[in-house]
Amino acid sequence: MVLVAEIEDSEEKHRGKKLNESQRHLLSSKLGLWPWVPNEIKQLWEEKILCFLELFSFPEKRDDFPTDDIKLLVAAEACLLISKRDFSDYRFLQSIHIWENQIPRQPGAHGMASMREVHLSWKYLEKTIGKGRDGQNLVLHEFAHVIDFSDDGKAQSIPVPRTSKDFEFWEKLIAEMHAKIVSAHSEGTKFPVRSYAGLKCDKGLTPEIFSCGTSAFFECGKSLKQECPDFYEAMAGFYGMDPATWKKIG
Repeated sequence: MVLVAEIEDSEEKHRGKKLNESQRHLLSSKLGLWPWVPNEIKQLWEEKILCFLELFSFPEKRDDFPTDDIKLLVAAEACLLISKRDFSDYRFLQSIHIWENQIPRQPGAHGMASMREVHLSWKYLEKTIGKGRDGQNLVLHEFAHVIDFSDDGKAQSIPVPRTSKDFEFWEKLIAEMHAKIVSAHSEGTKFPVRSYAGLKCDKGLTPEIFSCGTSAFFECGKSLKQECPDFYEAMAGFYGMDPATWKKIG
């Protein structure tokens, strides 16, 4: 768990700082989302990346893995979610485990997240991190789970505590999204949020709608806004960004 004082010190230390040219080149060449993010967001994004790399642990699996480049790529996508928010979203996060191939004892899983840990398969990430418009971004998905957990320790796709004035709004919104996703799946129609979000349920909760919806929001914003305007506007208000308007740079 990162202390508030540590976050404040790191933010003060990196305020106004930018990534170096080598780091920017890596992100621009490997990260599919990089050319879509407006320059006015990139300054905040870069500051958050530098803080993230300083604050959070990436346990090494062997001497040269994960490399600094891999850590930077993961940190960048994790920080896009909080570019216009606060590090308190990740206040309980302790470590990010990047596995070269398979996540141990989790056959078939590309990623996993809890309040305190994130596990990612680099073998999968390496093949997919350059896709910025398919709505299935693994890092965004798993770190959205961290945000979902942080308010109440539950992954139920409601990213605010039960005491929040917005809880009932999100509860109703997620229920409506669940019905839309299930309907689109049963009818075989194309939908910006993948069907897994609606089909994965746990004791009556729908833990994947916020995480899958986050990936769709950042990578398929225009389509999500057309199909689900209420959900899109809620996500835009939550993240403080409007990806439906983003234009590819370069």
